Amino acid sequence: MKLTARQKIIAANISILVSLIAICIFFRGPIAQFLSIFFVRPVVSGFENTGPATIAMLAFLIAVVSWMWHSGTRLFNLAVASIAVLLHLTQRWNPFWSFYPFFGSSAIYIWDIVVFALVLPSLRQITKGEGNSIDADAHKGFIEEEPVRDESGDSFKRGAVAARVAEMILATKNKRSFAIGIVGPYGSGKTSFINLIRKGLPEADVELMEFNPWSTDKSENISRDFFDQLAHQLYYLSPNLSSLITTYSRKLSRLHSQGEQLMRQFYKFSSPEKKHDGTYHQINQLLERSDKKLVVIIDDVDRLYKEEIMEVLKLIRNTANFANIIYLVAYEHRFVQEAIKSMNAEVSDSFLDKIIQLEIPLPKREEHDLLHILEQGLQPVITAEHYISLQKDIIEHGFKLEFDLSFRRAFRNSRDVIKFMNGFKLIYGPMKDETLFPNLFILELLKFRFVEVYDLLYDERSEWLSLTPASSRHDQYYELIEIEQDGEKQLAIEQALGKYIKGQRVLIRSLLRNLFNDYSLQKKSKHSIIYPMYFERYFRFRIAAKDMSEHSFKSHWREGIQGMKKHIDQLTKDGLTKQLTDRIFQENPTNRQDFELQIQSLFYIGPKYVAEFGVISFDQSALINRLWDTALELSKKFYDGSSSAYKSFLEHLLKAAEPPFLFENEFLFDAKRTSRELPLSKTEMTAQQVEYFQGHVSRLGLTDDAMWILFGIRYYYEGDKWHFEPDIIPVAKETIVQHDPIHFLRYSIHFDIRDKRRVMVEPQILEFFDNANALRDFVANHTLVDARVKEDYLRFFDKWETAGENQLVDYVFLKELSRVNQNKGEDD
Repeated sequence: MKLTARQKIIAANISILVSLIAICIFFRGPIAQFLSIFFVRPVVSGFENTGPATIAMLAFLIAVVSWMWHSGTRLFNLAVASIAVLLHLTQRWNPFWSFYPFFGSSAIYIWDIVVFALVLPSLRQITKGEGNSIDADAHKGFIEEEPVRDESGDSFKRGAVAARVAEMILATKNKRSFAIGIVGPYGSGKTSFINLIRKGLPEADVELMEFNPWSTDKSENISRDFFDQLAHQLYYLSPNLSSLITTYSRKLSRLHSQGEQLMRQFYKFSSPEKKHDGTYHQINQLLERSDKKLVVIIDDVDRLYKEEIMEVLKLIRNTANFANIIYLVAYEHRFVQEAIKSMNAEVSDSFLDKIIQLEIPLPKREEHDLLHILEQGLQPVITAEHYISLQKDIIEHGFKLEFDLSFRRAFRNSRDVIKFMNGFKLIYGPMKDETLFPNLFILELLKFRFVEVYDLLYDERSEWLSLTPASSRHDQYYELIEIEQDGEKQLAIEQALGKYIKGQRVLIRSLLRNLFNDYSLQKKSKHSIIYPMYFERYFRFRIAAKDMSEHSFKSHWREGIQGMKKHIDQLTKDGLTKQLTDRIFQENPTNRQDFELQIQSLFYIGPKYVAEFGVISFDQSALINRLWDTALELSKKFYDGSSSAYKSFLEHLLKAAEPPFLFENEFLFDAKRTSRELPLSKTEMTAQQVEYFQGHVSRLGLTDDAMWILFGIRYYYEGDKWHFEPDIIPVAKETIVQHDPIHFLRYSIHFDIRDKRRVMVEPQILEFFDNANALRDFVANHTLVDARVKEDYLRFFDKWETAGENQLVDYVFLKELSRVNQNKGEDD
């Protein structure tokens, strides 16, 4: 059995180590005397075996070991440990020595502690795999595209075919060069296949030479560089042969001047040149008699310029056409054929057959080989949850199934997979918790294959995407716009895909439909790309200042209401009130805890929302829909059918409110008008509104907000006609007497919606008085009303009364009585 070079090195090292140990044991006495003379007596013998000295020695030893632990290289630490262990094994029980005991111990000596400490750093590196941090942390960096080196990396199972090729190379007895073409498209694994062939070519039987024509500065120098490398490589095999090759190369260089035409060379391919001075025949004879077969590997021929390709072909067929040489040439057949045609269009397609005796198309990979590479590459990078999603949502759902949404042709070769993984790893880290994994993966796949479509999707989204109509903003999502073309439906974005061939357009359509049409997955995941609030972050690869972090939201959600309150306080300060409100609405709770957390969070952010955007800006109808308990469905779902438990939760939430109560009162106002079934009766809701009015007035006075609350305590009849609730009338009558009624007077004025100069007394305001004159007397006799305001109001009242009740009159009020922001905010 013949050993490889690596096995020979390992065997040699083991032999040296065993020999060294044997020498140290055999010469234990002389070594001890040597150490005693040059190290122990001048240095160690002066050591005082006292407690303080031992402690000082231990402190020094700790410092040395600490440096080795944190800064020592694997090789240095291993060398120190090896020397220490070697000396310990050979000298520890040598009667020549007398060791100091460790703090009086009869079994442990200071020398034992020193050896143990010096071994620790190396032991740690070996057990934890340190010292090779590049390998250990390889998944943290980019994935290097490396060809397969041996069977362990043979993902496409081409090793058996490669081994058969190697076997036949060894068995071939060729009188002239034999060229084997390894044929396949770009990135298909030609280099890897050649490496697998090499594994079957023993060093003892084969001299391998890799020639790289890319490194040659000019095409006419390819031949000279080839023979120079060949001469150098064969020198140790046969100096005489090396010298002959050098001579042969120089004669060829003189014959073929730089001015020789390539076309002239081309016609000589099929007929060998005359060999000069017998040099060729001498080389041929020596190679033929050689015990070693020469295998020359020339990779990536199809990436050369056409003139360079012609030079390489000439080299194989003519000038280096020696016995016992096998050429392994990797190329894509079409490119090489085009290079030949470009030199002479009349040459037949079979011309290459005269140069390459055997073409081996790469064995086809199995359908799922590339997916295996993808899984292996991403598994150490992505979370366990995302790895499951990769297998289920991406591989099973997208790559393996053959239907309209399949993108099984997205990867063309292993090089595509590696390039994609490097791009995906770049953005995955910062975005993994902020996006939906399948969305991020598929969008990156679109960018990898069709970057122009990716840019179009972002830059011109209004042309290709539409927002679904919905009653609430948080329920809106993007969907692909479809148009009818030649009687068939197609995506609007397909109008911009004219440059792509049919197969590419099908793939683009599949990727886009996976992004925007797979609603079962995406609507459930509220941070998916279909929601406008999250769309842009998929393209920015970061969270912008005005973006809400999904990761942070989920973290605070898991902390319960206290965590959500903290989150709400921070995001409202950051100007993200609307985004956070929409995100809370998007939650779809499946248990009582999450349901109550959602409602509590909405009632906590609601007052902040209306304070920032106005009372009527909050989507109260969406909130009421969340609380709708039709046929006790919600009570059954979250409260085991107990509507009283649900009612108790809602009552507690309403009573825990803090002034000014605008949000809560508006909720009750809308809830009373809706037909939705809630656990609270309208009478109970009205009673709560009255409490809000009283609580607001007692703490803040009869403010503009108090009047808004008051006007919300009403009931409707016959459509939009309304009256104040009877329970609020006595409370309000008492309140307006005890407080400055300036805001009450403002609200008592009805302004025409088209012309603010046309005014009248609000009809419902008279419900607080026996008649209209009672209202006039109230204003005239109220001691807290400013005199100017009183005079202004009475002048208006008299003009209105003269015109007749329910009649608009022209009147311009002083500033104090003008109603500003009457609607308390606008709908978004």
